[in-house]
Amino acid sequence: MNKTNININTNIKSGTIAEPSLLRVDSLTKWFPLRRGLLAGRKKGPGAYIRAVDGVSFEVKPGQSLGLAGESGSGKTVTAEMLARLQSPTAGTIHFLGEDVTTARSRDLMRFRRQVQMVFQNPYDCLNERWRVYDIVREPLIIHRLGHGNEHLDTCKEMLTVVGLQPAEHYLYRYPHELSGGERQRVAIARALVLRPALLIADEPTTMLDVSVRAGVLNLFRKLQQDLDLSILFISHEFSTISYICDTTAIMYLGKIMEIGPTSQVFSHRYHPYSDALAASLPVVNAEDKRPPARISGEIPGAASIPRGCRFAPRCPYQAPACTAEEPPLLPVDSSHRVACVIWSGETPSSEQRAFQENVLRRQDEEGGAA
Repeated sequence: MNKTNININTNIKSGTIAEPSLLRVDSLTKWFPLRRGLLAGRKKGPGAYIRAVDGVSFEVKPGQSLGLAGESGSGKTVTAEMLARLQSPTAGTIHFLGEDVTTARSRDLMRFRRQVQMVFQNPYDCLNERWRVYDIVREPLIIHRLGHGNEHLDTCKEMLTVVGLQPAEHYLYRYPHELSGGERQRVAIARALVLRPALLIADEPTTMLDVSVRAGVLNLFRKLQQDLDLSILFISHEFSTISYICDTTAIMYLGKIMEIGPTSQVFSHRYHPYSDALAASLPVVNAEDKRPPARISGEIPGAASIPRGCRFAPRCPYQAPACTAEEPPLLPVDSSHRVACVIWSGETPSSEQRAFQENVLRRQDEEGGAA
């Protein structure tokens, strides 16, 4: 990428900052109070809350891509909005470059948002239809009072080129309705990149796009991470998408992280039954590859009625009495991989749980043999 006169993010590069983590989240929580109606001021009862996110902890290192995967209703988007400070947490902390930004306000919040930008799911809703592409992409520069005039024009041209909209002059003065869905999303990505952030949060950025253009947008994210030394938090309910983009993967279910570790291990080992069920739902490309079907049934329950103990227990095919006794914590299964499941707690497993353990160990052995 060619340099311009607007230099924003010169001191945040992988391996050059003192803090080992770019972003660290500890016990992040978001509860929404339930009320009787739109005009009622009283809650439905004591403790009546939608527990959208309930004590999530993870970190993102410089140059790393972290994926949040899970069904709709798992709390992925609410987590992303809190990280971008579009919503305020009920509890927990967010540290960026070692600084607590959980309650940042005014200038501190503006300074934080230069470094953390977000790409939203629907490119048809997030672009102002009355603005030309040039106005859309340069808006963050105006808000943050960075550069002016020709500098804005040069930077916008550069960003459009970076995201694959070229020649840039062909797009600068178009309106969103003159663009395809893929082109709209690339404009949204250019707008997010124009401040040269250290962290890009992408909330299911390919879900609303035609299948024919998804691959191009996914390849763009991989290229951006490599070329710009960018950290990415990538949200998706599609396992295959996460595995293509991310170094590390966290599996979320009903506001909690069920499993987190290196993407290759999370997808191949699948220590948690929920991770195993998500993998079983993937389409099989090779007809000879026989994969057992997912054994879970029903839908994810509402976040206002959290099950006792393990949140996944009511749908888990390996449920045992210990699963509903108390909520299992995230425990390490190796140096970089953690799982919240009683199957790996050290207690005597049931026969079905033992069979699940053996399947996980067999997959590990097969992976080791293939390597």
